[in-house]
Amino acid sequence: MTDHITILKTAGGKRRMAKTFDGESWHSYDRARHFSVETAPIKTLSDVYDFLSSVSRKSYACVVRGQRRESVTPDTAPDMFDSQGRVRRNLQTMEDVAHHWLCFDVDDYQPESDPTSEDALIEWIEATLPGEFHDRSFVYHFSSSAGFSRSLKAHVFFMLETPYNGETLSAWAKDSDLSIDRSVFNPVQPIYTANPKFTNDATDPLEGERIGFVESLLGEELVELDISPEVVERAREKAARGEQDMPEATAKAGWVGAFNRAYSINEIVDEFLPHIFEWHDREEETLNYLLGSGQGRGAFVTGDGNHIVNTHASDPCERHATNAFDLCRVYLHGGDQDDPDTDITQQDSYRAMLEQCASDPRVRAEAGHVNDEQAEKLFEGAEDEIAAFGEEREYDRGDDAEGIGGTEADDDNLFARLMAYRPDDWRSLLERNQKTAQLEKTGYNLKMLMICDDRLRHSIGLNEMCGEIRAFSSLPWRHIEDTTNGSLWEDRDDHRLIDYIRRHYGAEFQPQSVVHAVNVVADLNRRHPVRRYIRSLEWDGTPRIDTWLRDHMGVEHDEYTRQIGSKWLVAAVARIMRPGIKFDCAMILEGDQGVGKSTALNVLAGDEWFSDSISSFSGKEVIEQINGVWIVEMGELSAMRRTEVEEVKEFMSRREDRARLAYAKRASTFPRQCVFAGTTNSREYLKDETGNRRFWPVEVVEIDIAGLRRERDQLWAEARWRYRQGEYLDLEGEALEKSKEIQEERVDLDPIQDDVSDYLNASEPTAMESLEEEAEDELPNWQNGQRQTANVREVWQAVSGTSRPPSQSEQAMVRRCIVRTPGWSKDSRRVRLGGQRKRRFFRIGGAYDTE
Repeated sequence: MTDHITILKTAGGKRRMAKTFDGESWHSYDRARHFSVETAPIKTLSDVYDFLSSVSRKSYACVVRGQRRESVTPDTAPDMFDSQGRVRRNLQTMEDVAHHWLCFDVDDYQPESDPTSEDALIEWIEATLPGEFHDRSFVYHFSSSAGFSRSLKAHVFFMLETPYNGETLSAWAKDSDLSIDRSVFNPVQPIYTANPKFTNDATDPLEGERIGFVESLLGEELVELDISPEVVERAREKAARGEQDMPEATAKAGWVGAFNRAYSINEIVDEFLPHIFEWHDREEETLNYLLGSGQGRGAFVTGDGNHIVNTHASDPCERHATNAFDLCRVYLHGGDQDDPDTDITQQDSYRAMLEQCASDPRVRAEAGHVNDEQAEKLFEGAEDEIAAFGEEREYDRGDDAEGIGGTEADDDNLFARLMAYRPDDWRSLLERNQKTAQLEKTGYNLKMLMICDDRLRHSIGLNEMCGEIRAFSSLPWRHIEDTTNGSLWEDRDDHRLIDYIRRHYGAEFQPQSVVHAVNVVADLNRRHPVRRYIRSLEWDGTPRIDTWLRDHMGVEHDEYTRQIGSKWLVAAVARIMRPGIKFDCAMILEGDQGVGKSTALNVLAGDEWFSDSISSFSGKEVIEQINGVWIVEMGELSAMRRTEVEEVKEFMSRREDRARLAYAKRASTFPRQCVFAGTTNSREYLKDETGNRRFWPVEVVEIDIAGLRRERDQLWAEARWRYRQGEYLDLEGEALEKSKEIQEERVDLDPIQDDVSDYLNASEPTAMESLEEEAEDELPNWQNGQRQTANVREVWQAVSGTSRPPSQSEQAMVRRCIVRTPGWSKDSRRVRLGGQRKRRFFRIGGAYDTE
């Protein structure tokens, strides 16, 4: 097997074929017009590797598939050569020949693995190329910009068992519908092999390691690519007509593509260039070149209908397939006089064409420049779709929420309408540069793309249940499983969004612009998963919520448990429909360990909207923990300390929370959307006799989890119906009175309570008290056989049988026992006793009760 690679070399010096990075920006390749041509023989893939290793160090060289035409010499085509004998790079000087070696240009593939790794290359091969290329050896060369983004950027070389020319390979790729860049098969398309240069202390992220040889695990090197005879013949016919593979004229960026889309080749000939071309045969799409001296039919329209190939030797387009924009640039604006050593975009002819495009309404409309009146027409006839979208989003709005509309800025009003209805011509609303027609890097454009792009539309939204920006449908770079609650939008999504828009729209936005746009678009696309769930339910009319505690939890049914069962469910709905509505009570499930209390609450809420992991009821951490939670379980109340119970009471009484959450710039207010439920294995868990109205105890016996799961939707559907009927959320009448009795029974008394009460209510003083009073010859602390006052220390010493003073915790325990003793004051005051003023508790209605 013998083959070769063609090398093009510039004159050297400043004419370099390597990109340069100075630490801030890239400096592109020089646009040399003339080259010296060499060939390098190759037989195996190892030869390709050795060749690339050598040529990559030559900053003045590149590679092409084509081969120098021997018939083209300075004598036969003097205009193709410079004074040093270097030749132009075009189809007149280079011919398409068959090669065993094959190169693919990988530019914008987003691999799962490191984009500078061999694993990423194998991933691209398996995801993009047909099976013949899998498990075959290959050589790679990472491009200059590799390592600067998440995209894989490289040239990948294979060896074919059967040689094919570029036209055949292009036809094969098109016929196989491969998502690859086919321009690399063009015989004059440069394959840039020179390694990049780094200046001003800029560093190479690949540290110079850009070339590699990956050997097949099967030991297979040659790719057995079998292209069908029909494809080969079609390519041969295309080559015979001069149709080399070229970028689609209508897909070009900016004004060039807009002009090519606005005017067909036929229109260009008839309207702009009738003095240059005339139709020889309109059906066959052949033309006479009026400025040429040769025979007729010397020009023809290419098969794609977007180019003209002029075969006359005097053609200023050098027999290249030329699109509509360049035809007008050359023939109308003096493009044939352009300086060959100056970049085309800096030529007077190019600037003149931009001015023509900018003043042509037809081209401006194609590029996306429309006025407000035209924009309004895009929404004509879309009223029903906009209204239907509004009705769907009613599922997300709270009962006290205000609708969108009426006070927004014009852009927001447009965005809101685009959320509901996307016109086919939405791209015409994008802002573009007046000179280049390139997409402007404005916040407006960024939001437009996020709202209207097929793969981004309706994905980014604000989950109002948790207050987080989330992706509600799969993104181009990751799959979203939970489309109800969405997946948290992360920093990495910002960067992947930047890459996606750059790749598909040619504009690279700054991260801070993306953060702003994501927030705006998410705010326009608010979703509330729990409201959606509740409003999607239809009650079948069978009452359940009055008896669900009996039916599914084994609770004894009476007016008290009936009201608790219904009001707690209705309150849960109310908190969702009107966040922050007043409701500060918690249903307490009492029952044996393992009976399923927590599981029952989880079933009611659903996994995503339930939490039993609240670690504290103070600080901003708890606010973060209950965000997005519908039912909060307070586990094992009996294990809580008294201070914790007080925190719980205070926390439950709030209707909203205010805090600056982690990574937030400002404090925010969060109206409560959750309800609370406690679970305990004990019957004595209330630590104080005050504030217990917030706790609604019910004794569960046997929980039917399966039945509860079956009835869940209907329970919430009925609860919503009762909420809409205006159900009162507090206990009433008989249930309220019984709740007080039950709450008193659940108070966790201190172990010395009985002893303290006995001491305070004793009918005669202790022996020590008698001696003290006898010495003073009076009994000021006793009247009518009743103790009138007491202080903490004396009570402690009496009930403990010790003379030591009580500790702080013991003092607190004694105080609780005193105030819990019927007939005694709830606080202490200074009273005169034995000639001194002392702070003491006193008997209500006794000698020292002055009120």
